[in-house]
Amino acid sequence: MTVDLKLRSSRIVTPNGIISGCLRIRSGKIAQLTEGLTDDREYSDCEVLELGDDLVVPGFVDLHVHGGGGHDVMNGADSVIGLAEFLAQQGTTSFFATTDTVAKEQMLASIRGIAAAVEAQQEGEGAEILGIHLEGPFLNVRQKGAFLPETLLDCSWEVMQELEEACGGYLRRVTIAPEIEGALDLIRALSSRGFLVSGGHTAASYEATMAGIRAGISVVTHMYNAMQGLHHRNPGAVGAYLTSGDVVCEIIGDLFHVHPAAIQLVLQSKGLDHVYMISDAIVAAGLSPGVYDFAGRQITVDERGLSTLSDGTIAGSTFFMKHAFKNLIDALGVSIENAVKLTAEVPAKVAGVFDRKGSLEPGKDADITVLGPDYQVKLCLTNGRVHYGA
Repeated sequence: MTVDLKLRSSRIVTPNGIISGCLRIRSGKIAQLTEGLTDDREYSDCEVLELGDDLVVPGFVDLHVHGGGGHDVMNGADSVIGLAEFLAQQGTTSFFATTDTVAKEQMLASIRGIAAAVEAQQEGEGAEILGIHLEGPFLNVRQKGAFLPETLLDCSWEVMQELEEACGGYLRRVTIAPEIEGALDLIRALSSRGFLVSGGHTAASYEATMAGIRAGISVVTHMYNAMQGLHHRNPGAVGAYLTSGDVVCEIIGDLFHVHPAAIQLVLQSKGLDHVYMISDAIVAAGLSPGVYDFAGRQITVDERGLSTLSDGTIAGSTFFMKHAFKNLIDALGVSIENAVKLTAEVPAKVAGVFDRKGSLEPGKDADITVLGPDYQVKLCLTNGRVHYGA
């Protein structure tokens, strides 16, 4: 249940900079944003949250998340709803539910569960599920990552139709390796129908990657990871994505998957409007070190939070968007305003929801994250409903 609120802070991040002022929330929307500490008599009909110098930012938008807090998007509608609530405690206010690549029948059943969760989710009931991201099954076995090789499939329009039907109208994004047989035709068909098509889990050369971009790839699935790296005589997929101006690169922000200098290279090459951060969080995110299951494989999470298979392959992440936000500022020296751009504004634009999410402006959804010392989440609003940080 949402209530009318006023949030007052000396540090509210707006599209025009950081201000000292007040946010008025009414009926789940941002009704008013004023600079200066407004007289409380103007807000006598609502609850006032005095936030001091806590940082008030747009809620984080995560376009690549598999799970967290023991919840997995592959485990049915209740688990997806549980994940949505858990993500809100971490400051994430909307997300793409991202599938694992598993056996086809299991994948279809899991996708139906995600679709059921989207239909069942009540407004403000945790982070909003913006839709479904299929990370596979049309991936290259040579860059399978943590996925089992027998679950990867050749590109097939018939299989794609089965998957889309199971999504119940909530499919938003598909990751495809552009070099595998039939991929370019499938990329063209999906992009022409308005779906986001990502290049990822690929062994494609520079030339094959460029062919995929011409066919309709507009986003990179976890830039650098599970793809051919940059070499001065063989620029590979990374070289193609760095030099293709319209392609948007997503980056896992845990600093295990990508070195800060490599993140900086993408930012300098692409510009702030063509980069955004993701968590790639899995079921073990937010839990203690130990042994867990992910995509049919056993993973081990160490004391640092690094998740690996037995052979040392990194398997997803145990970090959240709040960590990516902090890492951008502390490790890369990115300004608070630009960190907001990379964790809220750009992903909201990529997802096609910037008209209602991704910035603190009147008329938009009251998706708001409040950060205390060391950028820890103190509370989070999803459509005006308050969740306290975990």
